[in-house]
Amino acid sequence: MVAVRGQKRPEPETTDSRLAGEVLPRPSTRDLILTASRDLFNLEGFDGTSIAMICERIGIMSGNLTYYFPKKRHIVLALKDAFDQEISGLQSQLLTELLTGAKVPSPAESHRLLRSMLEIIWNYRFFFTSMMSLHRLDSGLVEAFRKVEHQARMGLSQIVQRGVNEQSIKPLRYPNSPSALADNIWYLMWGCMFFQKARDKDLEPDKAGVMNTCLLQLGALIEPLVTDEFMADYCAEVSRGN
Repeated sequence: MVAVRGQKRPEPETTDSRLAGEVLPRPSTRDLILTASRDLFNLEGFDGTSIAMICERIGIMSGNLTYYFPKKRHIVLALKDAFDQEISGLQSQLLTELLTGAKVPSPAESHRLLRSMLEIIWNYRFFFTSMMSLHRLDSGLVEAFRKVEHQARMGLSQIVQRGVNEQSIKPLRYPNSPSALADNIWYLMWGCMFFQKARDKDLEPDKAGVMNTCLLQLGALIEPLVTDEFMADYCAEVSRGN
């Protein structure tokens, strides 16, 4: 279910309620619309997804959808807010944890950060693959998205810089730098998403397979800069798929 700014999340169930067999609340119509729209935008592209397709996917009439979102543009704006929330949440939790910890990020922590970030990019990959369409829709939307993207890249750059400072990452020589390496990590992440869409445009992609392939490619990018032990542990984490 897509997180939307301004909406209160339902309280998680307790163990007792699960044992008692209580049923979780059904997603709201608004949440169903956003989730279906995001899935279709990812699979069919923004331009290739119609309001009728979204309605058919969740079994509602077009009037029900336009009650919440008068135009497709309003759906995209709500999804941008959800993307913003998830990236900001990751930054305030994982990135802060890795930047302020007593030790530099371990292979397991580095893998967890990259997988979490990749999951978010995967869930909102239409922002990357439909950028030109979204720019025509609303140039301000693209600028807002780029600010969120900049946040994520800055967090990665700070972690790389810390690794260099504490010698867990080898010294970087020009033209490489913490910001350049962070940018390459970010571009490789969304490049994987774009390639998958172009190659398997008529299929529902294999998420687990894409995640592991991208994480191994990220490993190949950092391999010359880290120790053999770090690389072996990182690849083991990817294989476990945690």
